[in-house]
Order: sequence, then structure tokens, then C-alpha cells
Amino acid sequence: MKRSLKKGDTTIEIGYQEDESCCISAIETEVELKKDHAVFRTKLKPVGGNQADDADAVFTETLDYLKTITFRDKQIRETTAKFLKAYQEIIKFIKLEVIYKNKVHLFNIDLKPADDDDLCFELK
Repeated sequence: MKRSLKKGDTTIEIGYQEDESCCISAIETEVELKKDHAVFRTKLKPVGGNQADDADAVFTETLDYLKTITFRDKQIRETTAKFLKAYQEIIKFIKLEVIYKNKVHLFNIDLKPADDDDLCFELK
């Protein structure tokens, strides 16, 4: 079962290496319930050349150095919280799937609320 978290675009902050980060736009953010876990999924859609350059660099050159992916969106945080609460007895772990240039990147994560409106995925 899939549930859309936001149909429009959202902003994600990607943290890598020490204290480096970049912001990239994403679309089609959803969560899918599997047999014993949930998959949180989004598709990157960079706006402008700078975001495209950042996305290319992160997902081709520094992928091994990724530390966090933070969604800066209150609607996504609230909808995710409701979904996880509703299925808390089924969900044993969560994976994060980021799609960029038709390539799927799947991450094992720890999920943490951040600030009032943000949702932070810490990559393991």
C-alpha cells in the first residue's frame, strides 16, 4: 500500500562529509507499506543549474559520504507521523529510496524529527 505524502514539490537538504550540505527540490514523495517495513520514497527534480550540479556531485561523487537527508516540509512530517503511528505494529524498520536520473538509491536509515517542521533521515 502506497500513500502520497505530497504531490507537489518539496525541498530536501542533503548532508554529506563533515558539515557540507546542499538543498535540492524533490517531487512525488510517498511512503509504501511492505510486509514488515516502510519505504519512504522521493524523486529528485533539481531546479536550475546549481541544484542539478549539486545533485550530480552528491549522487555520483560523494554518495559514500552521505550522512543525512532532511525534508523541510511540515505536511510531509505530519503525514509521515500519522502513517507510522497507524502501522507501528507492522513496521519494524524504514528504508529511504531516492530516485535521481532514473536510478534508485536505497538507504538504511534512522528517522528523527528535526525542528518544528522537518524530518531527518540519518543514513546508516
